[in-house]
Amino acid sequence: MAWPSLKSTLKLDFTIESIARENELGKLAVFALLHSPPYDIVPGIPRDRKYSVDTTLSWYKDPEESARRENGDQSLNAYSQSVLQLSGPTRYLAFASGDSGKSYGFADPDMHQFASSQLVKEQRPDVHFINAGNPVGPALLASASPDEKFYSCVAHDFQDELPLLVENAVMWRLECKSFLQETEGLKTPKGELFAIDVGKTESRADGMKSGGEPVSFEEFQGRLRHWTLPIVVKLTGGMSGSNFALRTDEAREECIKALEERLEQYRRPEHAPFTGDKVGVLIQELKDVEQSFCVNFCVPRNGDTFILGVAEQTLGDNLTWAGARIDYSAQCSLKQRFQPQILQLGAKMRDEGFVGIAGVDIICSPSDETGWLVDINPRINGSLILPACQTHFTNLGYNWATVAWLPFPGPPRILAQHLAKLQETRGLVLKAFSERADGNTIAMLIVGASGPEDLMNAQMELFPKLGQLEAERVASENGASQQ
Repeated sequence: MAWPSLKSTLKLDFTIESIARENELGKLAVFALLHSPPYDIVPGIPRDRKYSVDTTLSWYKDPEESARRENGDQSLNAYSQSVLQLSGPTRYLAFASGDSGKSYGFADPDMHQFASSQLVKEQRPDVHFINAGNPVGPALLASASPDEKFYSCVAHDFQDELPLLVENAVMWRLECKSFLQETEGLKTPKGELFAIDVGKTESRADGMKSGGEPVSFEEFQGRLRHWTLPIVVKLTGGMSGSNFALRTDEAREECIKALEERLEQYRRPEHAPFTGDKVGVLIQELKDVEQSFCVNFCVPRNGDTFILGVAEQTLGDNLTWAGARIDYSAQCSLKQRFQPQILQLGAKMRDEGFVGIAGVDIICSPSDETGWLVDINPRINGSLILPACQTHFTNLGYNWATVAWLPFPGPPRILAQHLAKLQETRGLVLKAFSERADGNTIAMLIVGASGPEDLMNAQMELFPKLGQLEAERVASENGASQQ
């Protein structure tokens, strides 16, 4: 199929490449495109969604469905493509598989062949793909010249010694949700950190060190039941979706059952090479959340940490990510508000050995102006595209923008034919595609709006516009076939 073009006429305020160049982060960007397991949930996408890029490490894929889709449309996930839009002249692109929120740094040759044929030859001649039949890290190291530096990695929990400026152990330390809890001087909710014994004989010695008090699962249950509700329980390693917001005794018991099932997963033979013998769990008091922000920032090699942009997040029932929006008119005041905390956090991250782009989640309670630091992502976040589009949208008269999801009854290659016209609507920037198991498409969009009350109207206007464009396309094809 013809891959939808990633080349955009949109002029961004910054790219990952420009940030790295101006702050001496390095010369070479490394990206990992994740394959999302079917249970991974995004608002508007049902649980059965799957991407057709399957790898040998994707244990949750449906073999029958994979066979049915061999000749269908190929699609990488929206998060990965949103980062590609920001990447600038990316030179290397490594692939990884995802499972339970982890990335393992491998991909099979078929995936490499797909990437080469669909992106390099047709759209991205500046991207060099590593033959990912081998571990990604050594392959990258062998192909890089001595003066090339790696400054960033878009991935969760890489476990194959990628040759980053940020060492693997540092990424483990920062990605682990216990970092904020254990670091003195940062304003975090009151909590208690545990390292639960998985109870397996084979484990990876250099996996994520969970930290916290070593306990058995039985001991953990007793400690959890002792906490006064409401509380939040977090697995210290993993992506969003690992949180349990507990407000009732019934929810607490359901959480215990879910954690027990997770431990059973980690005991399986296929997980043994990739996970340690302990699972970190953090219990925290649950704050009354009025607003939740993702603060994207850069920790330079020299000088003070600085904020790139502040996006407001929508949270689901379990405090999982359910969307993002940005108020461009409030960026100056928000940066001033959070800068003291970000300066302090950035200094502590650099002390750990981190240099690069990262994001931190900050929640604000009605009685608290400062905000509580609740989660850190030592990587490039998907919401970084929102502040990068500020000039584009404000020049069109839009002071707000939001992430939206648009369903389309057909494959991505058909939706791609409507890109130019869609970008004339609402100052819309089309970001990416993801294909559902039923063959239809979900498009991830950035939509401009005049204000917060206009955000929903902006999204709703896209449905009839897309329907009109598709009807015109079908009519044109039918007319051509009758001639």
